[in-house]
Amino acid sequence: MAHAALSRLTVDRLFLSADGVTELGLCEASPEQAWLKEAMIARAAEVYVMADATKLGRASQQHWTPFPHQWTLITDATDERLDTFRALGAAVLNPEMATAP
Repeated sequence: MAHAALSRLTVDRLFLSADGVTELGLCEASPEQAWLKEAMIARAAEVYVMADATKLGRASQQHWTPFPHQWTLITDATDERLDTFRALGAAVLNPEMATAP
């Protein structure tokens, strides 16, 4: 049912989280979770991955969702790990580093 529903939807902006985020993609506990995220990514115009610093580099599960070609990582991390994600097509947003206009 989820596959049928997702095949008929499109979204402008998709916001996702994950158990972990590494150079392999989004780390998930089950193949169903990984597949659903991949299907949702395929239907989205823009993809945003929300992951705090503790999830970056964390590969605690065995199922993976690959990143789209362009995506945005929203995180509180400020270290060199962000270079890895930039090389994978991510724009990085850190709300704590943003300045008010």
